[in-house]
Amino acid sequence: MIPKLTKDPSQIVVDMINADNNSHLIAEQLRFGVPVVIEGPRNTRILVTARPYSGMVGSVEVEYNRIDLDTIPPPDDPRLFYTNQTTLRVSDIVPLINETYGINLTTTDYVDVLLVAPAVTDPALPFSLKAAAKSLIYTGLMSLSLANEATRNDISLPLEMVNTYFNGFTYAFLTT
Repeated sequence: MIPKLTKDPSQIVVDMINADNNSHLIAEQLRFGVPVVIEGPRNTRILVTARPYSGMVGSVEVEYNRIDLDTIPPPDDPRLFYTNQTTLRVSDIVPLINETYGINLTTTDYVDVLLVAPAVTDPALPFSLKAAAKSLIYTGLMSLSLANEATRNDISLPLEMVNTYFNGFTYAFLTT
């Protein structure tokens, strides 16, 4: 199963359970234990427990493979992020990472550490996005870089689009 990583992590796990069991569970019915790293064909084990008043009872241990962050395929030039802040946290960049990679990292998926942004004269500084041990979906590290916003070489949209008054669209009527 190829998961849709833009969903909430608990829903991704439920989708996997449903796909492999031909069931119709929803995330709100279940509570997920802390992932445990295991050896073998799967790398993770969690305890899935029915929530009170969910119409279900009991618990089941499930095993599956979490995704190594570094194996998420990057877009063209994704591993470089820019900031104009002097200090920031990983959580400040996560929305950009989510948008760039098409994923949905939540606060339980990564370790939030303080980053020091490079000065204008500095080259891009490498940093690692580390998966939190309690992440239901991810393991490992993703290597990224942070550069000062002033070092960007983006094309200025106002300089590229100097004519801002358009005639609009016309519809060619067919005459017979």
